[in-house]
Amino acid sequence: MRLNRRESGLLLGMLLLSAFLWAPFLTIKTALGSDDDELVPQRTPLVDLCIWFPRPEVVRLVPEPRAPQSQAIFYGEMQCDWVSADERTRLSLSAYRPSGALTTEKESAEVRDFYSRAPSAEGEHAGIGDVSTVSVRHGTGYEEAHVVVRDGLLVTQVTYRVPGKGTDAAAKAKNAAVELLRVLPPKGR
Repeated sequence: MRLNRRESGLLLGMLLLSAFLWAPFLTIKTALGSDDDELVPQRTPLVDLCIWFPRPEVVRLVPEPRAPQSQAIFYGEMQCDWVSADERTRLSLSAYRPSGALTTEKESAEVRDFYSRAPSAEGEHAGIGDVSTVSVRHGTGYEEAHVVVRDGLLVTQVTYRVPGKGTDAAAKAKNAAVELLRVLPPKGR
C-alpha cells in the first residue's frame, strides 16, 4: 500500500501529536519510578448488608422488622439497621475494610487501629475471626450486646438490643456476627 504525500503528512502529524501528548505522562512516570512498597490492588466495594444479610436471621432476631436502613459511610464501610415495629428491638450491623491504594503494612495497621477504636474492643473474647470481643450492657428494661470482630482486613460490628433481662443477647449477637462474616468477602479480600 502506497500513501500519497498528503496521507503521509497526516500520518506523521498524528504520530507527532501522540508523542507530544504522551511525553509529559511518560516523563513523570519515569521520574517517579516505582516504590519499593507494593500497593494493594483496589477491591470491590463491600456488599449492601441490608440486601445480603439473611432475612430469616433478621426475622428471628427482630420481631416484625421495619424496612432496613442502609448507610454507606464511605467506600470502605457499610451499615444496616433493623428496628422492630414497636421500636424496642434493634439489630445493627456494620462492616469496615480499608479502601484506597495502601501498602499491605499500612492496610493492616489501619485495620488494627480501627478495631482498637471500636466500642467494646475491651470486652470479653468472643471466639470469632482473628480477634473478637463481646460486651453486654443492662439498662432499665433492656439488654444490649455489642460484638466487634477483626478478621483479616475486615472489622465487623453487631449491636443487638432486646427488651427484658436474661435474653441471651450476647449469644444471639455472636451468631449474627458469624452470619455477617459469611456474606462478606473472606478475610476482606
